Amino acid sequence: MSARDALPARVPESGCHIVAWPRHSMRRSRTPALALTVFALLLAFPALAHAAEPTFTFTGRGWGHGIGMSQYGSKGYAEHGWTYDRILKRYYQGTTLGTVPGKKVRVAIQKDNIAQPSWRMRANSSLLKVKNRYGRELEMGTDTVYTFTAGPGGVVIVKDQASRVVTSVLAPAAVWERGGGQPEVLDASGPLDWTSVCYKGEMWLVVSGSNLYAYNHVPMETYVTCVGPREMPASWHAEALKVQAVAARSYAYVSLRSTGDYDVYCTTRSQVYNGWGRASGGTMTRHSSDYLYDAPVAATANKVVTYGTTVVQTFFTSTSGGHTENIENVWPGATPRPYYTGVADEYESVSGSPYHVWPEDDLAFTASGLRSELLEQNSTGGYKYFTPDQVPASIVEVRVTQRGVSGRVKQIVLEGAAGDDKTIEGGKIASFKSAL
Repeated sequence: MSARDALPARVPESGCHIVAWPRHSMRRSRTPALALTVFALLLAFPALAHAAEPTFTFTGRGWGHGIGMSQYGSKGYAEHGWTYDRILKRYYQGTTLGTVPGKKVRVAIQKDNIAQPSWRMRANSSLLKVKNRYGRELEMGTDTVYTFTAGPGGVVIVKDQASRVVTSVLAPAAVWERGGGQPEVLDASGPLDWTSVCYKGEMWLVVSGSNLYAYNHVPMETYVTCVGPREMPASWHAEALKVQAVAARSYAYVSLRSTGDYDVYCTTRSQVYNGWGRASGGTMTRHSSDYLYDAPVAATANKVVTYGTTVVQTFFTSTSGGHTENIENVWPGATPRPYYTGVADEYESVSGSPYHVWPEDDLAFTASGLRSELLEQNSTGGYKYFTPDQVPASIVEVRVTQRGVSGRVKQIVLEGAAGDDKTIEGGKIASFKSAL
């Protein structure tokens, strides 16, 4: 779910230095990606007269789109005595903390939100229950695998392990474990396509032709407890965990919809969510050290980042590289906001991020190799990033002509040997970074 430190103050005499930034993954980004990862690239190439063609070496800083909170930066601030509310105000300028009522978040548990032919579930510790849209509840067994499929007339058909029809429920149908347990979804779900993932709350099944969508309706505070460890290591400083909890809650709150069947994805297109735990041999186990997030979430319960009366969509990124960026400089066309203004990230450099500064020899290309990367083809034979008419036939120089407040590149000119220079800007900057 980055930015960079201070960029070079001058251009070395041996060549030209360029800093560019790909985008971050969480929806941390307006464009589903992605993780979506923003890192800064420093491009340098020596002006050697004897070289047959120039060589370009790309280095840089940061990881993520660079907007809003830096996770490693938060870690650095927390380790230097900053409280979570002060850290949030640093990254989201002009904001305060507000309180919102408890809500439920509807999460698409299939990572691309694609309807599946069937879903298999069971309860490991109590009865599995199902109800239809009118609230009628039916009880089923414990430790029995039930298969849910779509039937004629928009119903959900429930079969037991012997493929016998247990009931048919008018969709959308809700499935849950009595007593607040965690029903186990045996089929691949979540961002990693894991099997046997346990989800708190209710699983809602929505009919789409002969297939079913699956959505986890989970209380906001439980959702935040599960998202936090997927986005920031639970072993980090408690104040940093509180920062992540408030940011995750604020982002989810803004994402709540009054229409449609779901609010967020389980991937970095929104925030990473992989349920409560996993089941093995009939035993449900919570994910790793997730329990360490319980206290920070409880300490910040219902708190969100606000600007006036507005809850802020709290974009965050792994590593800023030393300075976050204005939103309009990352996503062309985005409306500038005070709380999306780039700020210096004082302690990220000592936070231990492996992405704060990238090795200088990570990416090196000859001019022809660079052109080949930009013209990479996809599986259907088309071009993934650029078409031939968008790239000079023979690249002789790369120049940065515009930068953001952090030093991130906003505009690049590729100079061609035949005078066929090309300007890369706007959304194509992200394509340039992704190609490399």
